[in-house]
Amino acid sequence: MVTSAPLRSLLSLLLILLLGLSMAGGITIITSHEAAADSYKKPNPPPKKVNKAKNATTKANSISGSGKKFSPIKTRPKTVDKKANRKQITLLKKRYSPPKNKKSIRDIIRSKFYAEKQANKGEIIYWGKIKGDAKAFTRIVSNRDGLHITDLYKGSLSSGSGTALLVHTLRHHNIHVGKRIAFTGIINPATLKAHRLGIRPEKSLLGHVATNAMRELGLKPKHMKYVKNGDKLNLEITLR
Repeated sequence: MVTSAPLRSLLSLLLILLLGLSMAGGITIITSHEAAADSYKKPNPPPKKVNKAKNATTKANSISGSGKKFSPIKTRPKTVDKKANRKQITLLKKRYSPPKNKKSIRDIIRSKFYAEKQANKGEIIYWGKIKGDAKAFTRIVSNRDGLHITDLYKGSLSSGSGTALLVHTLRHHNIHVGKRIAFTGIINPATLKAHRLGIRPEKSLLGHVATNAMRELGLKPKHMKYVKNGDKLNLEITLR
């Protein structure tokens, strides 16, 4: 095949241009083998879907700058301290034991005791007092409803003196107890607490005082009960 001179010159120029561009890196010559290989490559996988709601929850639950999940602090509901209540009930249920120096208490009361008696509108008021101690006294009211112990204070006397003072006052005035006696208008903290905690009247402080006082008088309580009189609390004792 014969090619004319102008055509040969044109082909030579094209080859020179292609060669120059190839060296400059502007054109990459792909062979037929490379094109066939590329045609068999797997297509790029589609981008993964992002769960926006989950990301928002994770960000909200994470501590800023730490990347750790935040766990809320759980608080226990306030509960009644049952152990402390049981301890109080146990202490209040302990039986009252008369003091060992019982004779000396009686001697002190006998030596310093003085009595008063008043009649007022169908009732008689008996007082038992201790000289030199204005805070040690007992007041007993007798009327058609029975005997009412309205006041009983041991003042500066030792423990157990209140019971001894009550017994000595009843004996001194030769008061007939009968079948019923009551502590009225109770303000004694231990007895009020026993009532509040549901402890039986016999196990309260004034319940023990009544039991020991009646025992010394040769009497025995048959039944005790709390009685509410308005906002006041009474302790009624029925004797055998």
